[in-house]
Amino acid sequence: MDEKISLKAAADAVGITIDKVRHWSVALGFEIEKVGRVRHVSVGAVDALREMEVLISGGISPQEAAAKIKNRPQAAEIVVLPVANISPDVVTRLDGLEKAISLLVDKIASQEKTIALQEKELADQRKETASLRSRVELPILMLNAPPKPVKAWEPVRVQPIPMPWYERFWLQMFSPETLREATE
Repeated sequence: MDEKISLKAAADAVGITIDKVRHWSVALGFEIEKVGRVRHVSVGAVDALREMEVLISGGISPQEAAAKIKNRPQAAEIVVLPVANISPDVVTRLDGLEKAISLLVDKIASQEKTIALQEKELADQRKETASLRSRVELPILMLNAPPKPVKAWEPVRVQPIPMPWYERFWLQMFSPETLREATE
């Protein structure tokens, strides 16, 4: 039987929340087993969850990351069968091939890590470019807009009412409101 680990322990090991462990485990197709009040997932799922965390922090959506992890080729188990009468030349050749394959596997693993880091850097650069583009486009849009016409204030010109100076004097001294009404 496969070893099981609690969702909380898996979340602590990967550095994510329990809800993410549950959601990502379902997306990856891992079986969640409930024992008593505690839910468990297989120990092998923790590595896949770690890989999923790296991909998602690199800017990939959870669905795409789950599809990438599901579609990658799984490591094949090496089965040793007993063979009679193997010449030493064949044994040395097989040892050489085994070393070459292990070197290729290590090289592919390091390249996958490099690709994941480059994808994360690319996502960061895309975010930075988008923020810079929004900062640059706003002033350009403002410069291209035609200026709004502004009407300057002008005082209202009042035409004086023709009246003799003594009437104007009289109204100004004793009844200025009448003079104001007459001019407006």
